[in-house]
Amino acid sequence: MNLQRLGIVARKELVDAFRDRRAVGVLAIGSLVGPALIAFSLNAQIRRQSVAELRVPVTGAQYAPLLVDWLRQQPDVTVVEGPRDLAAAQAAVRAGDEDFVLAIAEDYGEDFAALRPGRVRIVRDSAGRSSGASRDRLRRLVGRYSEEIGWLRLVARGVDPKIASAVSLQDLELSTAQQRAGRILAMIPIMALLAAFSTALQIATDSTAGERERGALEALLLNPVPRLELVVGKWLAATIFALAGMVATLGLMAAALAMVPFAEAGVRFSFTVTQGLQWLVAMLPAGLLAPAIEIYLASFARTFKEAQQYMGFVIMVPMLALVGALTFPEATGVWLAPAPILGQFELAKEILAGESPAAIWYVLGTFSTLACAALLLGLTARLFRSEKFLLGR
Repeated sequence: MNLQRLGIVARKELVDAFRDRRAVGVLAIGSLVGPALIAFSLNAQIRRQSVAELRVPVTGAQYAPLLVDWLRQQPDVTVVEGPRDLAAAQAAVRAGDEDFVLAIAEDYGEDFAALRPGRVRIVRDSAGRSSGASRDRLRRLVGRYSEEIGWLRLVARGVDPKIASAVSLQDLELSTAQQRAGRILAMIPIMALLAAFSTALQIATDSTAGERERGALEALLLNPVPRLELVVGKWLAATIFALAGMVATLGLMAAALAMVPFAEAGVRFSFTVTQGLQWLVAMLPAGLLAPAIEIYLASFARTFKEAQQYMGFVIMVPMLALVGALTFPEATGVWLAPAPILGQFELAKEILAGESPAAIWYVLGTFSTLACAALLLGLTARLFRSEKFLLGR
């Protein structure tokens, strides 16, 4: 290949792309939207989980004064007077005036005195805005109160409370806090992959289907330049956009993660410069493959609008990696590295979890992805040599 001719073709496509403000806008938006959404959603989740005070509206507090007093004594718990009865509590929760209500039955005192379980209900609306984390905390508190009362009843009768526990179940956690946080943040690699596809989409479709629709592609093919060099030049221009979008997304993602208060949620997470560089090495091959896929598919389109319809399906490719990871979470290991896109996704997840993948992961992932990109570029060049392709506009 003649590098000078490649540079001329790539420069021509880049000049055309930067003249089109839509392409530059897509590059900027594709890089900013993902990190902004991730940072916003993580901050919102942490704020919901790290609310210090639990507000418990109680209906029928007079029927269980010991339970209500016990709840008041718990740290960061505020007990307030709830609706007057169960029907009013249901109406308040349904209307959204209360997230939930702790409703104590009128016969609670009789059952408690007769050593029967007293009826207590948590009125909730799971389809509404009710906070699941707050409800779960209240449920745990009431369960702990019930357990303490049960122990006291056994002690009063001279029975060791340990007799009621036949099995002592304990968790032995093997994963680190970084690994658990990495699994939670599995969406971040998907954002980087989507950036590669979205930022290269405009220039990939315009340099193929767009030029074909305008009749400019035939004039370009009249030049004494090998078809493969033309295709590689167009791919190179689109790749510059894809890599720029990925690098910008990863950089903004790292900055967004630094601003997320993970410590408030009890999660220890760090993203070092070394991990950032590992991410770049792991993810950049996908930035080479994405434009090759888009240029190949857009070459079949006769119009720019038709190419955009094809691209709607192409954008779904990175999501297939996420669907596969969620459907088969046990499927992991170095054998996934040669799978394009999926291999980059799995490798990025390992790095995010604080792992240090073996060099073979990077080698297999890079070479297999580059091989797929080269195959697609060769197939595209073959299309450009076809008279049927040229005359099919």
